[in-house]
Amino acid sequence: MGVGCPRGRARRRAVRLQAAGWFADGVSVREVARRLRVTQTAVCGWRAGGEQAGRGVEGVGRVSVPA
Repeated sequence: MGVGCPRGRARRRAVRLQAAGWFADGVSVREVARRLRVTQTAVCGWRAGGEQAGRGVEGVGRVSVPA
């Protein structure tokens, strides 16, 4: 599953949507990162980028998820 393949994009989008749901529930950046096994920096980028763009985290940034 490569970075640019449709399955990879769908997986990354699903991860960001899961993060968005947790943000809405008040879950901290640290806890979202722990649950998704990604860095806090990545999670902060999704949240900050989505807030600035007004579209939420689903359209923001890249994610690296362990296989």
